[in-house]
Amino acid sequence: MKSEEQEIAKVFDDAMERAWEEAKLRDLVTLYHMWKKGEFTQFKSFHDLFEKFYRYDDDVRNMDEKEYFSIEHVVVDTICQSSTELAQGLCTEWEEE
Repeated sequence: MKSEEQEIAKVFDDAMERAWEEAKLRDLVTLYHMWKKGEFTQFKSFHDLFEKFYRYDDDVRNMDEKEYFSIEHVVVDTICQSSTELAQGLCTEWEEE
């Protein structure tokens, strides 16, 4: 039984890692697009922006849960209060908690 639980935990951890990496790639594509449009003029190259993003991404991954969830709360509140209809399911779930 213990081996089965360990295997389930490994599958779950692997899935979370893939989801995180996929989300990071999507974030980087968005950041690149924004950089190309001149939104991050303080960076001379996309490589500079990428390096900064990667350092912050590592910081976020290694945050303690309390700090992470306080930041997540601000982000979700911002999404739910925006004029766009981003992630309606997320906002509905957020309101129910």
